Amino acid sequence: HAVITDHSQYLKVANGLTPERLAQQKLDVYAFNEKNPDFRLYHGTEMDILPDGSLDFEDDVLKELDFVIASIHSSFTQSQDKIMARLKTAVENPYVHMIAHPTGRIVGERGGYDPDVALLIDWAAEHGKIVELNANPYRLDLCIEHLQLAMEKNVNVAINTDAHAIDQLRFMDIGVKYAQKAWLKKELIVNTWSKEQFEAFIKR
Repeated sequence: HAVITDHSQYLKVANGLTPERLAQQKLDVYAFNEKNPDFRLYHGTEMDILPDGSLDFEDDVLKELDFVIASIHSSFTQSQDKIMARLKTAVENPYVHMIAHPTGRIVGERGGYDPDVALLIDWAAEHGKIVELNANPYRLDLCIEHLQLAMEKNVNVAINTDAHAIDQLRFMDIGVKYAQKAWLKKELIVNTWSKEQFEAFIKR
């Protein structure tokens, strides 16, 4: 099984989907599942947490999706308090399942938006959210030290290729090796779950 999570409408540079295009994509996903009974594709979004702290889609859009990722792609220079307030909105939303690339870092280019990662992991533990290990070699976000923190708090981690093209799916190997460096426990890694475990989690 796999999840399709295109960017939401705010991210114009990534051709983000409007609610209308998202609804059309859902039909395409259902059609795929009809034709391929041995493989389950889930329908989701990578939704922006906007600079003003609101979320890019309303709850009535989110509740129709199987899996919702929330992430920051803008206004990195805001104060840590503002960044944390934005992340808190996402963590507290009942329809959000995962926080993506939680620091926004690009290896060798930028340090990210400097969140209080320990606090974010505490919130993820409290609200039962997944945090991402972004396997893109330019991201590797969360880093090893933060992944170990997540493990101590029993927070689930998803190894995500962040693939924007098919050839980038190969980044999964990098993500797995990085998770091994952090000695992550298998049962906390979402990618190891059975279809039944995954569905039980997303339906809560």
